[in-house]
Amino acid sequence: RERNNLDKIRPLKVYAVLGLLFDPLFTIRFLALSVFYFFKSRIQSRSKLYGIKNTFGLLKHERSYFLDLDREAKQVLDADPQLHTVVFGHTHLPMHRVYEHGRQYLNTGTWTRMIYLDWRFIGEPFRKTFALIRIKDGVIQAELNQWSGLKAPYQTYLG
Repeated sequence: RERNNLDKIRPLKVYAVLGLLFDPLFTIRFLALSVFYFFKSRIQSRSKLYGIKNTFGLLKHERSYFLDLDREAKQVLDADPQLHTVVFGHTHLPMHRVYEHGRQYLNTGTWTRMIYLDWRFIGEPFRKTFALIRIKDGVIQAELNQWSGLKAPYQTYLG
């Protein structure tokens, strides 16, 4: 209720550092409650089910959901040579990577307005990106597009 856009800030670690400088009381309380909630929901509940050793393995794996997932997508493609395209999404930045033999990774990003504190993305416009995959005569064509409106519904996203 106090900071209603807090869930839209990326990366959160930049916010935490700046918050300690400019809003220390709220930030310390926020960080302490976040650690408490994380421990209670992720570690305590899982350690009863999986044991403490396996719980930390699960947490390490879960950490990857906060990254850009480029490496993870490449691992998925390398694990199965028959795969052509891997699509991820959620609150990550839109991304289109093409690897050898035309295999590719698309991240659709999010249609939620985000507040980016990373200097590379400050001032980035609100993007409504989506994956468009066509399969015709056994040929797969996948692209990342950006919704632009009713007259010209979409255009290729150039990142």
